[in-house]
Amino acid sequence: HAAFLARAREAPQAIAIEHDGGAVSYGALERGSRSLAQRLRAAGLRPEDRVAILADRGPELVRAMLAVSRIGGVFVTLDSAYPEPRLADLAAIAAPHAIVTAGAADLIPLAARLAQPLRAAVIPADMAGDGVEAELAGLDQASADAAAYILFTSGSTGRPKGVACSHAPLGHFVGWQAREFGLSAADRVTMLSGLSHDPLLRDVFTPLSLGATLMIPGQATILEPGGLARWLREARATVVHLTPALGQILAAEAARAQPLTALRRMFWGGDMLRPALLAQLAGFAPNARHVNLYGCTETPQAAAVWRFDGDANWSAAPIGLGSDGFQLLVVDPVTKAPLGIGETGEIAVRSNFLSLGYVEAGRI
Repeated sequence: HAAFLARAREAPQAIAIEHDGGAVSYGALERGSRSLAQRLRAAGLRPEDRVAILADRGPELVRAMLAVSRIGGVFVTLDSAYPEPRLADLAAIAAPHAIVTAGAADLIPLAARLAQPLRAAVIPADMAGDGVEAELAGLDQASADAAAYILFTSGSTGRPKGVACSHAPLGHFVGWQAREFGLSAADRVTMLSGLSHDPLLRDVFTPLSLGATLMIPGQATILEPGGLARWLREARATVVHLTPALGQILAAEAARAQPLTALRRMFWGGDMLRPALLAQLAGFAPNARHVNLYGCTETPQAAAVWRFDGDANWSAAPIGLGSDGFQLLVVDPVTKAPLGIGETGEIAVRSNFLSLGYVEAGRI
């Protein structure tokens, strides 16, 4: 968040977020996050405390993430669209000291039910009080190695796992991504990722660290037939992080939608990517370059990277080479010894930018 604060000082009138026809400037987002941070402190929250953010897809989520970071807390994003029993499981894993509601007012009763067994406070992240100039005293002092957030694995093989990460891996990633792929303040970056998974942090902090604009669609827009392609065109999006499943939606819409000529970078992750899908999108996003990012919640953001070169003959896109600061090895599943070329084994990731470990009942 330090890079965001620098951009807010340099260009407070620049647009940080566009959503549902509205806009939030960098200056307004800084003031709003500062005001909420001071409200969190007034509620008794301190550095290293865990704060769950029960959120809709919207600017209040971003504001809350920044506010928790600014007090040195550890944020945990909970997607309000999840069924309540799943949310209760995730909350039990993270054991937050407080739950911030970032979205519609009807989230408050849900937050109260989630908070009750945890004895956590409930704090609405509304805009009330933002006209008051909050002080900076005690904010923005977290170290790069301190815990910054908890995210969850998909749970596809059982109960989701909570994974704690420090500030350092995300700060390293957004700097590397901008340098490696020429991202700048002129870009318009979309928030399409799931709200409880690590690609969301690329969506949010990559543009805000650059002075670029974060584009947030309504959740209904993503699910509406033809809505995603129409929104991407109307938003003039230039950079997207998306899954192959969302790519299939775009490919299905391609035949009856106008081309997305503004798109220049499409970053893929979350599942196996097939070059045949990229070939389907070639005419629909004619100016886009495709990048496959490989990693998992335990190896935050992207441990490997592969640039699509136009060859659609691969049955599946390679995961590529280790990204900056990461080394990938193929090891024996039992002995963990490195294997030779052509031998089958497990992928091991070596880096100084790994997660801090798993979380259970709030303990790492």
